[in-house]
Amino acid sequence: MKDQPDNPSPKIGDNERRPQARVSEEDLERVCRAVADLFQAGDNAPSLDDSLLGLDWSLFHPRKFPGLDEDRTLLTPPEFRNYALSALDAYATALLDGDPSNRPGGTLHCTCSLRQEANGRLEMELKTDSCRTNTSWRTVMVNLLNSFPKLLTARGIKAGEIAYLREGNYMKFAYPGQMVVSRSCYLCNRPLELWPSVTLVLPVTAELVERAKKITECLQSDRAGDGVVH
Repeated sequence: MKDQPDNPSPKIGDNERRPQARVSEEDLERVCRAVADLFQAGDNAPSLDDSLLGLDWSLFHPRKFPGLDEDRTLLTPPEFRNYALSALDAYATALLDGDPSNRPGGTLHCTCSLRQEANGRLEMELKTDSCRTNTSWRTVMVNLLNSFPKLLTARGIKAGEIAYLREGNYMKFAYPGQMVVSRSCYLCNRPLELWPSVTLVLPVTAELVERAKKITECLQSDRAGDGVVH
């Protein structure tokens, strides 16, 4: 006869299920408050899918402050960082397709910055420092305003109204996240001239231009009804 354990674990049958502990209203409120604090501080990082252009995210560089690497108040908020990566991916795609000046052999230099308007509203600002050409700025503007919003949607960003300024193909839209300046240790005491940004410096190749064109064409067609680019 086999030895039996001194304290055998009780078996739980269908009629012997253990009751689940009930979450109190206080506990639920505490969890919700903690989640809200996380979002308002900017510590939440939205999901980040693969780049539309097939780029490695290591090519995107958050702003650095030499000698102040340990200063937490000057770090890039995780929420802004991921939104900036997605926005730059969409912006670079729009530029490669919509600006005839971006030919293979050149370099695309784009920056996405976080800014605060006088009314306190946060905004995402994008611009390019690519070399100037004789390309009609009106053509570029129309192309960007047609494709950029769709590309942002494909990246999971609801931008709303998008403004365009001629110089530097400057574009801006309301910040899509939930970060609040007064509640974020990254922003509340940060001088405006030291606010975060992310930069992409991208050598332009024929393959990148062709992929950008295919992506925008796909988004303009009925095949892109689900907002997914294959």
